[in-house]
Amino acid sequence: MTGIGALHARRSAASVAFPTLIVLVALHIFGRGRIWVYEWLWAFYQYQFVTVLLGPVVAGGSAWEGRRVARAREVAESAGMAVRTVLAAWAGVCGWVLAAYGAGLVIVVLLVWLAGTPGWPDAASISTVGPAVAVLAGAAAVGIGLGYALRSPLVPAVVTVGWFLAVLYFYIAGPSRFVDVGGASGSLLGLAPRPELQAAQIALYASLAAASFLALVWGRGLHGMRRAGAVAAAVVLVAPAAWVLEGLGPDHFRTTDERLVCVGTRPEVCVGPGYASFAEQARAMLIPYLAELEAAGVDVPQRFEQTAGRGEAAAPLGGLMFALVRYGPAQAARSAPFEIIDRYVPPDCDIFREPASTAWDGVTDWLIARVDPQRAFVPPSPRILSEGTLREQRAWVREAVQTLMTCGT
Repeated sequence: MTGIGALHARRSAASVAFPTLIVLVALHIFGRGRIWVYEWLWAFYQYQFVTVLLGPVVAGGSAWEGRRVARAREVAESAGMAVRTVLAAWAGVCGWVLAAYGAGLVIVVLLVWLAGTPGWPDAASISTVGPAVAVLAGAAAVGIGLGYALRSPLVPAVVTVGWFLAVLYFYIAGPSRFVDVGGASGSLLGLAPRPELQAAQIALYASLAAASFLALVWGRGLHGMRRAGAVAAAVVLVAPAAWVLEGLGPDHFRTTDERLVCVGTRPEVCVGPGYASFAEQARAMLIPYLAELEAAGVDVPQRFEQTAGRGEAAAPLGGLMFALVRYGPAQAARSAPFEIIDRYVPPDCDIFREPASTAWDGVTDWLIARVDPQRAFVPPSPRILSEGTLREQRAWVREAVQTLMTCGT
């Protein structure tokens, strides 16, 4: 950046706010658990949630910058350089904001590499950057425009709070896709962002930025209702992008085929490439519980997949892998019986209703008592599982598994 752009970048209010932006980025990355380091897409998508933290600061800081630039408003407008001056101020703010954002993204990439996750960020992962950058650039444009037009010392604070409340509103009341460009609490294996949704999000914030600048151009020299009409006409430009985004539905992801790494047989355990070092541990946790079920005459699954869900050919493994990387082997071992029993539950079954609830609790309690009695703080229920013969217990377990398999039908 040279000339007027470089001058605005050096004097920008964002240069003062830059340390704050860096602190917010660091808090976002290091302030919570980092189990996303085993997946490129999850790491990138989780990082994009930083826009929720940065957006209000960027909008408020940009409003302050707009007020600063507006001090020479009359001179700039008389020289025909008002639009160029505002755009240069916006570019200066964006430069500082993207520097902080980019530094955080580099740290995320390094953390994923250090965790041993193979490969490089794929196209799906990199595509998450576009909507996040659009949000930050849009926040800067709105702040610059309001600060330049209104010039009140209260504008930066109002814009900061207003942007935050708007984001909060859309997250709670919806549609969340207007502001939700990142953040995931669980694995994204087997998923990819919908490109049409990302394109619509980028278009929404690009039109918001354009509307902010056009409102200044069309409202220049006007007063009262005419100026309000010019601003309203510019805001209307946002409507088509918002309408398209609204019509795309709530799903942020589409399913994809995920390459898995598999170990062992009977059972075969298949996980995402980044989780390969955990696969043998997970398999060892499953084997004793599977052996008890097989001895009871239950047909046990021979393949577990991290991307599988209820009702699929392979048994699900996502819960066990999440517990293993989040809490460690000791805690994760407690998830194994629940992961196995989940294999027998149809997708439309409500396990909190009878008779599924009793079947679920009874089988899992029995398995824990058989494999890890130190964890069986109370005897399994019903009483036959603790007082009956082993043959009677196994017969009850077979019937309970059958009850789960036919639940919801």
